[in-house]
Amino acid sequence: MPKMPSTRKSTRRPFTYLQSSDPGDIDTRSFLGLLYFERKNYEKALYYFKGSAEQGNIISQVYLGEIYQKGAGVQQDYKKAIALYEKAIAQGSSYPDASIHAQNNLAGMYRDGEGVKRDLQKAIQLYEKGAQKGNPTSQYCLGTMYDLGEGLKRDHKKAVALYKKAAGQGLAEAQSMLGTLYEKGSGVKQDLRKALQCYQKAAQQGDAKGLNGLGTLCYTGKGVEQDYAKAAAYYTKAAAQGYAPSQTNLGIIYYLGQGVKQDYKKAAQWYQKAADQKDPQAQHNLGLMYGDGQGVPRDYKKAAQLIRKAAEQGYAPSQFSIGMLYYHGEGVKQNKLQAYKYWVMAARKGDVAAQKNLETLCKESPWICNP
Repeated sequence: MPKMPSTRKSTRRPFTYLQSSDPGDIDTRSFLGLLYFERKNYEKALYYFKGSAEQGNIISQVYLGEIYQKGAGVQQDYKKAIALYEKAIAQGSSYPDASIHAQNNLAGMYRDGEGVKRDLQKAIQLYEKGAQKGNPTSQYCLGTMYDLGEGLKRDHKKAVALYKKAAGQGLAEAQSMLGTLYEKGSGVKQDLRKALQCYQKAAQQGDAKGLNGLGTLCYTGKGVEQDYAKAAAYYTKAAAQGYAPSQTNLGIIYYLGQGVKQDYKKAAQWYQKAADQKDPQAQHNLGLMYGDGQGVPRDYKKAAQLIRKAAEQGYAPSQFSIGMLYYHGEGVKQNKLQAYKYWVMAARKGDVAAQKNLETLCKESPWICNP
């Protein structure tokens, strides 16, 4: 099954504070704003947050910043978002949890270069401040930067230590990440029992990655009894949340009829959802289905388009397949030079079939291999 990508999303938890009985009180307006924000009624949330944020309510400043950052129910405005986060951070001593929330959001903007010039050092500084105060989201995000070597020397031990701290406080993303590391034996000694426990904790919170992890263990029979039906159930829950790897996995299960009744049409539908999110395996598999006319009308042109997209993301099976399409002129104009280009990419990743095809191609057309 496909590897689960790491995430930069942070878990946001509503802050608790005393609610005034005065409907015009700034804390009450902030509370009402939170209610509408959680219901995704951003227009009303904006109304209540604006008034209380202007009067210095730190909760409203943070969530109003998120509304402007996302462009939820209002024109996206990164400058306003940053200004609101900075105001909230400046009030850190009066409401530390909210201040750290703002720090994490602002750090994410610097990390991704969202509305500001990308600055990993600023992101690290902000995450470190929160991590030192024991904030689980800060710990997790800083852990991912150590894990990936973003702005820091890559250090799996430090990453794992931070993940464990965040997971110990119940952060689902950290629990899922630890599950993946224990499953793969990456940065830690492989331990399928611990992987299962971590995934279960995250899945109990409805975390898509945790559900996907449980599905994969059930599918492969690693650490648990192999059970395709259970795998399908876990994947379905995660896929319903829009999690692309689970959508791809569910497509595979429907395509093969494992734990569910074989259904090419459903397989194609799930692959399409994941392909729309640029999942390369989904693009590849859906492309093959268009090539064979399984669950979708046969369309070599669409097949080639999808497979090429996956190949351009570095997916070796697609690099081999698009090479075949160029070699035979199926869905694309025949072009042996393009076939050579993609087969070289796949061969460098150890694809034996691509290596053999290159040998044949070089004998047929030596000018391609020795220009």
